[in-house]
Amino acid sequence: MKNKLLQSFDIKRYMSIVVIVLAGMLFLFALNMVMEKRIIQKANDGAAHSKVISIGGTIVLVDIASTEAAREKGLSGRSKLAPNTGILFVFESVGMWGFWMKEMSFPIDIIWVDTSGNVITVAKSVSPQSYPDVLYPLSPAMYVLEVPAGFSVENHIKEGSVMTLPKI
Repeated sequence: MKNKLLQSFDIKRYMSIVVIVLAGMLFLFALNMVMEKRIIQKANDGAAHSKVISIGGTIVLVDIASTEAAREKGLSGRSKLAPNTGILFVFESVGMWGFWMKEMSFPIDIIWVDTSGNVITVAKSVSPQSYPDVLYPLSPAMYVLEVPAGFSVENHIKEGSVMTLPKI
């Protein structure tokens, strides 16, 4: 009798510990989500040329190319991109926006994103030697993100990943 009572007590104690651990993990997950949103918002407050975005849960500092001149220049003339940085091309309307590597000196990943922030096409490690080839998305895009080559593999970015945008 005493042994059964002890086993019952141990099971209840074990279940209490499991519930506490699971509740703690859920709390930490929720806290992480809130903090990520606050970090992005705070980083973007007052930033004129650079913004912070999240893609597939990875934070990226991007320059915004929202004018025809800025989109035409893109990354040409730069010698490299630092990790977790890039350029976000913002268009006035959705389209089959083609990209090429004219005047580029390093490889990049090119990521096309729809109006909802869903990644629709990823071109990995596009070489400057690919110019004059033009790369296109599989479906119309509103945004295009250029990041260092290998970024999409390292951060598991693929079709269906989600990009969170700041107000631009």
